[in-house]
Amino acid sequence: MSRIRHSVHVVSKQLAYFLIIIATLVTILIGALYWLSDAIEQRQDEIAVWVSNSVGYPVEIGSAGLYMLDLIPKLEVNTVTVFTQAKTEELLSLEHLHVGLDLLSSIQHGELVFNDITLTGLKIAIIRNNDGSIQLQGLSDQPPSSLVIEDLLTWTRLLNRFHLQTITIDYIDQLNTSLSGRYQLANAIVNQQAARWVITGHARPPLTLANSVQFNAEGRLNNDDISSS
Repeated sequence: MSRIRHSVHVVSKQLAYFLIIIATLVTILIGALYWLSDAIEQRQDEIAVWVSNSVGYPVEIGSAGLYMLDLIPKLEVNTVTVFTQAKTEELLSLEHLHVGLDLLSSIQHGELVFNDITLTGLKIAIIRNNDGSIQLQGLSDQPPSSLVIEDLLTWTRLLNRFHLQTITIDYIDQLNTSLSGRYQLANAIVNQQAARWVITGHARPPLTLANSVQFNAEGRLNNDDISSS
């Protein structure tokens, strides 16, 4: 009996040590995240400048911070606005952006892997010109360089999942004006696995076309473009 009690005592002592170590690590992690969150909030102007330099257009960010959700670090960015190069009008605006870091996949792949990305309140205007080309209204006519396209494709491969909410698209079609109007994407989910994308969602096109539409699509990300089916 004394041996059993001794064994239980030893095990209990070991568990207590483990809990103390875990509690210490969690405390350090929370402290680091708090410091990082504070650093992000204080440097949101620098973040906006970095994003502006990356996309080639002026960007303004209302606020940015880091928080924990179910032990997953998430970056929250609020009120993002991208302007034309002359900063005379908006190219797009975004109410909220939430980005989660997939710690396990990041460790396995040896690089950052982002997961569960949520875009809320995105507003953009898209135009199809008389030559059939499609672009954001107000975007420069200069095509993006191959380096920019390569960076975008590399960034896209790091993303596992998108969640789109309350997306508003003002569409202008110069070839078929009957398609022009406001399209609202109420909810959509985009999942990626092995460079293959699966998209499902619900949208409300202009009333002249339909009341609501449910859709799904698949696409594959190649080295230099995106194919769909």
